[in-house]
Order: sequence, then structure tokens, then C-alpha cells
Amino acid sequence: MALFKSKFLDYYLDLGENPIVPPMRNTGTAAGTKAVSKKELSTVKKHRLHGIAYIPNLVEKDIMGHAQQIAKKKKLDTGDDSTKMWLAHVDPKYTTAHTFLPPVINSEQDSRDWFNTVLARPALSALHYCKDKNTVSTGKDPLAITPYLASSSGEKGVIPDGILVKGEWTVFKKKGKTMLTIEMKTPNALGNTFDKLLRKRYKSGKAVVVPFVWPKKEDSTVDAVTRILTQVWAQLMANNADCAMLSTYDQTIHVYRNSKDRDNILYMSRAIALDKNSLRRTFAWMTLAFGDTELPKDRAFSVPEVDKHCLTLFREGREGQYDPGPIYSLDEVPLDESRRLV
Repeated sequence: MALFKSKFLDYYLDLGENPIVPPMRNTGTAAGTKAVSKKELSTVKKHRLHGIAYIPNLVEKDIMGHAQQIAKKKKLDTGDDSTKMWLAHVDPKYTTAHTFLPPVINSEQDSRDWFNTVLARPALSALHYCKDKNTVSTGKDPLAITPYLASSSGEKGVIPDGILVKGEWTVFKKKGKTMLTIEMKTPNALGNTFDKLLRKRYKSGKAVVVPFVWPKKEDSTVDAVTRILTQVWAQLMANNADCAMLSTYDQTIHVYRNSKDRDNILYMSRAIALDKNSLRRTFAWMTLAFGDTELPKDRAFSVPEVDKHCLTLFREGREGQYDPGPIYSLDEVPLDESRRLV
């Protein structure tokens, strides 16, 4: 008889002090980002992104702490055979060392493999353990388990690299609601693309929203920041989701939109380098996206209060005077007139 041993779920959400990060093959490998698609360009005006709010600790502020409290209360019988098999898909000592992952990044697919194996699927397994009342999912129809991770069908014309879906998909039930979208890039493609955008801009203690002008059909070229933001926002809108992750595996930006807010603001965390808490953050963000958690209602996630004064250009119909993309401020308050078209 196996000796009963128990450990709390949170123990297995720790990647350790030095998580493995595979290098890019060279500095020029997979360094591009795709152009804005016709479907993204054709997004109707009322559904277009209007501004970006940089909230550095977006995921840590409340959600990660609350999710960690949940995980610290969940006990696992590590002597049980089914739990041992389950842990092979969750425990970092297995997910990073015995999965034959590529030792070098040649393409976006390699980054996606690392992200799914080390972060996304273990976080999903932890979410299931909490959702299924502290039990390991066994004996169930594998095609009827929810939530699940999948690629996008492309039916909506906007295709994220991954989606977290809530709802069963069987011969009799073909329903599913996308709760979270995932957009992957290689480290070379993302690099320091968002360094200028992800800077603290405050007025009266509130983060100032940076206006964003949606690309037009006649725009021949747009910069990488604009391409990626257009892509991520269009994916959220097409799937009617509020949560997203933009990741290279070695760094991740957590993204949120408030679907009840008509101002069309994208809230973005800082670009967080892979560290011991990356799996905890992924678990926390999936928990938020899934929505079926044990968080007390009065401590649920609330959208940070931000300064929206720069969004007046949309209410006044002046956005056409600017190039597509973020309109950066000079002194954290006025619009940058240097971006105005001549």
C-alpha cells in the first residue's frame, strides 16, 4: 500500500528560481509579425480599439493573490496512482525535463510548444482540480471535459493561436464559449516592441489612457505595435472574450478588456519575464477568464480606474487627423502633436 503523502496544489505551481528558457537560433530567426488582415481592417467603427491603459501589476494586483489562496488550500494525495499520472502534466520537474521540447526556437510553433507544455496545460489542469472539487479528472469522456484549450477554427476570420473554451463538445452538444485568447510570438518578433507603450503615465494618481487609431484599408504599412494590438483586440472582439495573453513563453503580457465599457480600452500588464511565479500567473488569469471560481464576490477583479481625457478625440471625430497606432503623450497629459499628419 502506498504511503499517503499530501501536498498543496500551490506547491506544483512554482517553476523554481531558474526556469528553462530556450534560445532563439539566431537574431534574425522568425523576427517578423504578420500584416493587418482585411478582416481586422474591416472591424466596424464602434468595435475598434480606442485606447491602451498600462497597468503594470494587472495580474498581481488582486487575482494572483486570490488564486494562490485557493491553490494553497487544495490538498493532493501524491501516493495515489491517478494523481501521479496527473502530476506528470503539471509538476514543472516533469513538464520542463521529460517532454522532448525543442532546445532552440526556430519558429513561433516552438514558442507555442513551450508555452502550452510548461504554462498553459499545467494551469488548465490546476483549474480543473479546483473546479472538480479537489479531484483528479479520471473516468470521464475526454471529449466532454470543460474547459479545454484549442486552436481557433478560423470561422470568424480572426484567428488567435489558442483559445480557452468553456462548454462541452460532443456528438450531442456542440457548444462552446471562448473565455480567453492566446497570441504567440517568438522572442525575436516581440522583442522590445512595446517598450515605449508600456510606460507609466499618470494624472492625479490614475493611469492615462493612450489613444489608439485603428488602421484604415488605405494604410499600406503600419508598425509592429499597431499590427499586434490590432490583432489581439480583433481576436477578443471576434470571440466576445475579455481576457487574453500575448506571450513568447519567455515573457508574457496579460491583457484585459471590459466588455461592458463602451470606451474600448485595452488594459495591459507589463511584459513579465519567465520566473518562478509564471505558472501561478497563468493559473490566476485562466481562473479569472473561466469565471467559475471560489473568489469572494466582494473581492472579485475590478477594472482599474483610469484617466480617459485623451479619448475626447474620438468623441470629437478627430482621430482621422492622426497616423494609425498609439498616439503617445509628451508630458503624460497632452497629445503628441508630432504625430499629427501634415
